Amino acid sequence: MHISQQWFIYYRIRADDQAPVIHAVRAFQALLCERWPGLRAQVLRRTDLQNEMLTLMETYDLSLDPAAAGLDAGMSRLRGEIDQAATALTPWLQSARHTEEFVPCV
Repeated sequence: MHISQQWFIYYRIRADDQAPVIHAVRAFQALLCERWPGLRAQVLRRTDLQNEMLTLMETYDLSLDPAAAGLDAGMSRLRGEIDQAATALTPWLQSARHTEEFVPCV
């Protein structure tokens, strides 16, 4: 049995900045997935625009063996690495990055 942790991080950007932002997100997500075996990541966008603004969402899903040593510390470390990597987006952000954390229902 594995424990799955999922993060959903959303924020707004200017629609005109979509291409470089998505490129930057995919680049740091690829690095994170290399560093964290079993991590799945993607970037999504809302289909609608609001005042020329677009909402993007990064998703992260990591499944770990609950017997793994330092499970909670590992999840916290990953969350910190996600936040650190996302500092590359600062020039484009038009809102704060909001994080939602979910675990599967038992």
